[in-house]
Amino acid sequence: GETRSIMSWIWTAGGVSAEDNEYVHECECVRIEWSKALARKARWGEEVETLKEEMRRVLRSVKSEEAEWRMRSDMENIHLRDEERGGRRAYAIKQVKYRVVIRHQFIALW
Repeated sequence: GETRSIMSWIWTAGGVSAEDNEYVHECECVRIEWSKALARKARWGEEVETLKEEMRRVLRSVKSEEAEWRMRSDMENIHLRDEERGGRRAYAIKQVKYRVVIRHQFIALW
């Protein structure tokens, strides 16, 4: 973890006399930039983890929608005429196919 990490050389560099103000100032600027870069790296790491979780949730959602449309395609609507039942079933099957394609495209891209 964090307690076992080795401190960067940037914090332990020494050997500069107090009279060399320009060098001390330069070292301080480098340390500040290093700190900013470390913070950016940490934020990027968090962003990557967030994106992975969002991708997992999107896939789960699309799969759930696919199952819902599949269920609708198998439903019998007895109060509908035959041609209406056929049309609704065809639409539901089309929606299932869309979800399958989307899911496979996401898997291939990610």
